[in-house]
Amino acid sequence: MLNRLTVSALLQSVILATSFCVVIGFSLNAWDSWDRLQLTNRIAVIAEASTNLFKAMHNLRTDRSTTNRLLNSDQPVDSDIDKYLRNIRDTQMPAMANALALLPSIEFAQQNTLVPELDRLFKTLTAQQKEFWDEMAKPKASRRLALAKEYMDTTQGLLETLDKLSAALAAAVN
Repeated sequence: MLNRLTVSALLQSVILATSFCVVIGFSLNAWDSWDRLQLTNRIAVIAEASTNLFKAMHNLRTDRSTTNRLLNSDQPVDSDIDKYLRNIRDTQMPAMANALALLPSIEFAQQNTLVPELDRLFKTLTAQQKEFWDEMAKPKASRRLALAKEYMDTTQGLLETLDKLSAALAAAVN
């Protein structure tokens, strides 16, 4: 048996074994890199959703107080305040819409309850903002009095939901 073992056969066996080990090593490294890429992409999507949630939450707090004050005021909306409020809403509403578009693709705790709640409150807020502009064209005595309280309740619910979503997304990354 040993007399059939040649230097050529021995070299071919060593080269084949070494090549096999190198290919296996590269394959394992590629698999690990693919897993890290998937994790990084997931974190990037969560970070984008969190950015939108934070932007919406930040602007919602300002919108909430300004809207409540304007609805309870006898004075018409000043052009500077009008521009200011529209700028806030032009930032906050697209941020919430973008978050709503991203959230269903992310797996996190309480996703089945928080995302539909955010969607419901977002639609309610959109309708209330439209009604706000209609009501502000009227004198205070002609306005629907309950709108200020409903707006405050909706924004409070939104702030709580956005806070819970932010916490759940942070936990999903950790």
